[in-house]
Amino acid sequence: MAKLEDIEIHTGKADFAYKPIRRLEVKCEASNALMPAPTVDEANGRLRAMAAKLGANAVIEAEYNSGISFTSWKSLKATGIAVVKEF
Repeated sequence: MAKLEDIEIHTGKADFAYKPIRRLEVKCEASNALMPAPTVDEANGRLRAMAAKLGANAVIEAEYNSGISFTSWKSLKATGIAVVKEF
């Protein structure tokens, strides 16, 4: 299993050979109005944690969408595809 910090995050199409595992989706939210908005780094950490549980060593086609959710005024949704990068 890859270390979390070793799992690569790529936006857009991959320029390397890979085997797809599955699509990922994470949501980060501020717990109240006084808390700062979630960051891309926070979302990437959650994507990495999910990818690691699946045995992936990279996430490709990462996308980030911020806005309002049912439970928070400050929400960030991140999606991507967990893959095994082939060497």
